[in-house]
Amino acid sequence: MRYVLSVSVLLVLLGAGCVPSSSISNINISQQYQLQPSEVLEASVKAYNISEQKTRCYFKILGDGIEQVEDDQGQSTASLSIRYKVYENHSSVHALDSGMKVLKSIPLARHAFVFDSVDVTSKVGRKLIADLTIKDLNSKRVWRRQISINRSSAFSSEDAMLFEKNGRMMYESLISNLDTFYLKSKVDEPLLVKYYNRDFPISSPPFVAVAPRPFDFTPDGIWEITKQGGKHMLIVDRPGLYLIVQSNADRTGASFVHFSPSYPVPKTVMDLMLPMRYITTKEEFDALNSGQTLKKAVDAHWLEVGGNVARAKKLIRAYYERVEKSNSVFASYMEGWKTDRGMCFIIFGEPTIVKRTSSTEVWVYGQEGQFNALRLTFTKVNNPFTNNDYRLNRMPSLKSSWYRSVEYWRQGRVLTYQK
Repeated sequence: MRYVLSVSVLLVLLGAGCVPSSSISNINISQQYQLQPSEVLEASVKAYNISEQKTRCYFKILGDGIEQVEDDQGQSTASLSIRYKVYENHSSVHALDSGMKVLKSIPLARHAFVFDSVDVTSKVGRKLIADLTIKDLNSKRVWRRQISINRSSAFSSEDAMLFEKNGRMMYESLISNLDTFYLKSKVDEPLLVKYYNRDFPISSPPFVAVAPRPFDFTPDGIWEITKQGGKHMLIVDRPGLYLIVQSNADRTGASFVHFSPSYPVPKTVMDLMLPMRYITTKEEFDALNSGQTLKKAVDAHWLEVGGNVARAKKLIRAYYERVEKSNSVFASYMEGWKTDRGMCFIIFGEPTIVKRTSSTEVWVYGQEGQFNALRLTFTKVNNPFTNNDYRLNRMPSLKSSWYRSVEYWRQGRVLTYQK
């Protein structure tokens, strides 16, 4: 894999007088949840607090999605812009900081990445939202995300960067392989690792009221890591959640999680069988789970539902494509497919509209405002381990939509919920 380090050729600071007409809570972010996004760049971002007043946003942009043009020497080049705006919260109209960086005529080889960063203004003691947009200047492709910058505690996920043994920086909190990693931070003293190994149940149907279960913060293991060569060494040797803290009394810090080597892709027979609980009866699921040959039981069930091999393959591909997407975008301290948003995404499909505030995320299937549109509201959970934990506001009125959608799958048809 060849990597390209991009070079900034222009930095334009936008004046404080540039005021958006509405808050970012009005932005439709459903594109982030599309299975086959069109006109979208693929990128990752990692925020790291570099000083008391600045946070650096590191970008990794996949070159395959960037339109390339030939320069005068016949070399393929790309041009991008990176725009940022920092807000106090999702409802804020006035940006606390904003700017744009243009990357012009970058040499770009096939299958390479573009790496760059921007520094945004932040402040110790506050939680902020950064609205980040990358545009391909040679096409219409865009990548846009709103990320949290947590400066309300002495040590958070934005105060730590994780590196693989080969020195490659990790942009996500999901760890794929059991291995040794290196943690970069401004803390010179030893840090503590609190390890949690929990098997969380899957979500209940949207119409079933469930009481939130209190989380036991007693770790299943705790040990100290010291700084060597400018970095703390973290050994990930088993599945679970690894919370890095400064003291034993801390409940918040930098968290990393390892589920399985193949995650987010469902590959093992258990990866395939467990998500089937959403579309099977208890009796059917228990029969699957008690079979002597689980793989044959799973295949036989899909073949029975599909009616023939070709249709069964289509169902399997569609269902587990949604499981994989859920694992990628909804993972928190547990696998994405187990979460409320993951459950709804697997069964109902891609929402037409997604809007996020500081406390909620609202999904709409159909046209917003129409009486027959399906509307789901998820409330953000104040979770010390992750910023990606949302709980569905369950209602009895969702019962008919749920059963109708599940029955659609059970009849051997791929459901994309529309009304």
